Amino acid sequence: MPGAAELNRAILLGEKRGLDKNSRSAMAAAGTIHVFAISGLHVIVVSNVFAALLFLAGMPARVVYSLLIPAVWFYVYMVGHSPSAVRAAAMATLYCLAPLNWRRPDAVVAWAVSFVAVHVFSPDMLFDVSNLLSFAVMLAIAVWLRWGRRAGGGWKDAFMISMVAWAASVPITAHCFGRFTAGGLVTNIVALPAATASIVSGMLGILASFVSDTVAAHLNAFAAIAVEMVSGVSRVVAATPLAGGEIAPWPLPACMAWYLFLLALFLVVKPGRRCSIMV
Repeated sequence: MPGAAELNRAILLGEKRGLDKNSRSAMAAAGTIHVFAISGLHVIVVSNVFAALLFLAGMPARVVYSLLIPAVWFYVYMVGHSPSAVRAAAMATLYCLAPLNWRRPDAVVAWAVSFVAVHVFSPDMLFDVSNLLSFAVMLAIAVWLRWGRRAGGGWKDAFMISMVAWAASVPITAHCFGRFTAGGLVTNIVALPAATASIVSGMLGILASFVSDTVAAHLNAFAAIAVEMVSGVSRVVAATPLAGGEIAPWPLPACMAWYLFLLALFLVVKPGRRCSIMV
């Protein structure tokens, strides 16, 4: 598979220099380029894989949470500690500290503390578009999972989370880039599970390489197939009329109106089963 190694490096390590221009353009138009930016998706998947291995080794939960904190920060450091990755690691740290102190994790509180901490130490990040996108999307997801009505599990939950994430990113994308990616609502339903499968396979492939090159090669091939699904769906959607395109940049009042409308939707939805999210 030509370019398989570049795709694997891009999604697991955030190394996007090997991606060809056509793939970049298609993913940007389809609203899936975010899967190659190290953020909450990557941190939560890597954390869960690491935690699962520790639990399989018979370690108690408090030990697992204690080890997850340095493991998450090592991963973030390894991939270049981008603002979105640091934000995700900060939220993961707060999530892990809660059970260590006999408290229930709260994603909204973790988001708020992370937001304040990041911008106190780096006030200029308030003007970084990728940073704003990362925080906006994670706040919307955290609020939905805390106060929203669960759709019933499985693909319905995946669809709702995808829709919430897309809705939170629309005003920032429209204001800063003059783009409206309506197709992103469809592509992310496929892209998020496929990206998750690729990250898991890529991470296990790295670990397996210390034991068996053959097993590692198969895992890396599966990771490449999964990420190729993201690329393929993006190209199809990008070529579909009305899936997205350039628009006049939204003024700030229009962006605020969109978020107020989104907040109103959250408020009218009846609370359902409460659940938490790591990052």
